[in-house]
Amino acid sequence: MKDFQAKWDSLWNWDAYPDILEGNIEKYITDGEPYRRAKTPEAKDSVARAMRNDPAFIDSVKRLAKTIEVG
Repeated sequence: MKDFQAKWDSLWNWDAYPDILEGNIEKYITDGEPYRRAKTPEAKDSVARAMRNDPAFIDSVKRLAKTIEVG
């Protein structure tokens, strides 16, 4: 499985699938604790904006979203 994941990682290009990336970013934002804890729509927007502008968060989403799962 490790070899297959490495091959997949080398083939996948997020630039070719921006809609899939955006859907995953949205999912990880709205499923996250900080977003769920925010009480008002303004607070939720603030959390979402901060997460969308965090390169480490985006990198994490990219890594998690292209990880192959079995079982």
